Amino acid sequence: MKKQLFYLFVSFTFILHPSFGQDEDTDSKIEIQVLKDDPYDVPTFEFYLMPIQMNVMVNDWVNYGGGAGIRKTFNDKFYLQANGAHSYFSVGRLFSQPNTREFVELNRGRELETDYQNLFNFEVGLGYVLSDKSKVKEMNIALGTRAAGQFLIVEASVVPVTQRRKTMLRFGYHQYTMASNMLIGQADDYFKTESGDIFVRDGIQYANIDYENLDVPYRSSTHDQLGTYSTISDFSLSAWYANTTTQSLYVGFESEVITNYIANTEKYGTTAIQTLSRFYADVMLGRTLVSDLRFFDANLDATEYGDEFGDDVKDFTPVIGSGAGEVFINNLGLRLGIEIKGNAPTSLSKWENRTEKDRLFSNGYFFELGMFPGVGFNGFFNFGWRLFFNS
Repeated sequence: MKKQLFYLFVSFTFILHPSFGQDEDTDSKIEIQVLKDDPYDVPTFEFYLMPIQMNVMVNDWVNYGGGAGIRKTFNDKFYLQANGAHSYFSVGRLFSQPNTREFVELNRGRELETDYQNLFNFEVGLGYVLSDKSKVKEMNIALGTRAAGQFLIVEASVVPVTQRRKTMLRFGYHQYTMASNMLIGQADDYFKTESGDIFVRDGIQYANIDYENLDVPYRSSTHDQLGTYSTISDFSLSAWYANTTTQSLYVGFESEVITNYIANTEKYGTTAIQTLSRFYADVMLGRTLVSDLRFFDANLDATEYGDEFGDDVKDFTPVIGSGAGEVFINNLGLRLGIEIKGNAPTSLSKWENRTEKDRLFSNGYFFELGMFPGVGFNGFFNFGWRLFFNS
């Protein structure tokens, strides 16, 4: 690409001092040499790591984790992408899951070991380009900083930059596995199981226990309901979790904006506007598979409250449906997302001696919100940081 030379005056200054003053070099000309202005000359293969990711879900509170992904563009007409992420731990189940915590008082402090999943999700998708256009747009570019007495001045200017816009149709497959709260979306605060046992928000009512014949060693507000127990926590965030797997197909659209501008100044060196931003919206249709819930079986020899919890562990199968006391499964979902890949500096991607070359490493961020298919209405908000390896 033909290199261009032009002169311009500093058009923007940012002063980091409450004082007033004037620098005599403010009106000096800065020579800018355009090294590259081509948004079509960008990497067609992306691989990124997500060292940090936070996922806030109605059904599982807050998850922290990481992941990775790839994206390959073919002939500027379609792309293939895949990504996956796994949470390190869930804050929600750490505090609100009675069937994985140590019980006290009524069940004599026994501990139940469970194997419930932290959030794991992955997806594979295709995109087809509907339109691909470019136009020249005036943009601000930071040139560098200089000291002027007590002032620190950021010098910037407005330059013409070629901006590329793509619109795409996208579709794919999405799956996530997690321990879901069976009480989400239950207006009656209980759900039935196929064995006839009923799980309530504060405990369980066994089908084969005659509670009216049990002695009451003491009674308090926390033990008024048949089959209830108390936990270490005094605040009631009780939940009953079971592993679930939700498999969904999605279809939507995507908009992509690309700039790839590199310039050099004798005074400040090389600078650039190299950014890629994507916005997407998907409609999802899925199904959810619910595993059994593990808890203590009934003690048929119980004579007083608290003894009805036995020593053996049993698998309870929740009743799925839309009636009273049935676990509700939502099959529809909606997802909105933004991905940003920029030229924020990293220790591996500084501009020294790179001239017209693209950066090998770059930073990126993503944000998602919406509602996944799953148990109840599983709203979510997801964001994280990505490190891209470009080729």
